[in-house]
Amino acid sequence: MIQQPAGSENPQDLERAAGLEGSPALVSLDDATVGYNGTAVLRRVSFAVHARECVALLGPNGSGKTTLFKTLLGILPPIAGTVRRGPADSVRCGYVPQREQLDAIFPVTVREVVRMGAYRRLRPFTRLPEASHQIVADALARVGAKEWGGRLLSELSGGERQRVLIARALVSRPTVLLLDEPTTGVDLATEYAVIELVKELLRSGLAIVMVSHNLRTVEQVASRVIWVHHGTLRSGSPAEMLTPERIREMLIPEASIG
Repeated sequence: MIQQPAGSENPQDLERAAGLEGSPALVSLDDATVGYNGTAVLRRVSFAVHARECVALLGPNGSGKTTLFKTLLGILPPIAGTVRRGPADSVRCGYVPQREQLDAIFPVTVREVVRMGAYRRLRPFTRLPEASHQIVADALARVGAKEWGGRLLSELSGGERQRVLIARALVSRPTVLLLDEPTTGVDLATEYAVIELVKELLRSGLAIVMVSHNLRTVEQVASRVIWVHHGTLRSGSPAEMLTPERIREMLIPEASIG
């Protein structure tokens, strides 16, 4: 169960305040224990993410954010409890990794990178259908990269590569998008461009779960913040959670508050 700081609203209250009460959860964890090889990192975690909601996972390095992220993606099965992705697991999750994980030296075009997202929907050795070429073009246009298809990835700036990664995830037509540090290491103009793109994706009906150390980005787009620290979760609104004390708790583990 999410452990709440003193004076905090519980998750149901936050959903009610955001107008989410009664709306179906796109992805949810129910009393889930998550970890690796049977070793628990986080125990009895429960929360849900709804359409048009952005949930930011924050916490110090090594706190369990990545483990939770991989569990939501389906890469790690829960040790106990359940993870649900819509009715009959019908919800599709898209993933945008940190851009440092993309090898920009490899001679590949932007269109080819984005097309990789479409191939994930196909069986091995299946030819990409003609309709998927339009989906690739639409995804590039959606992130403001309509004219970039023929450019080499190595020619792009870090911020431009970030947009390409988002386009690649959108090709799979996800219902929930998971973003790993989407604005880390980019210039201010690119950061604001990514923020506006995330807002547009939320308006279109997507749900977004984001791991970020960029608190400015979190303040701009998150409807809910979940702190991951000392094996527990603390949930609250951005205004409630992004206090100096809790920011120190996230950035400086020794400054943990009681």
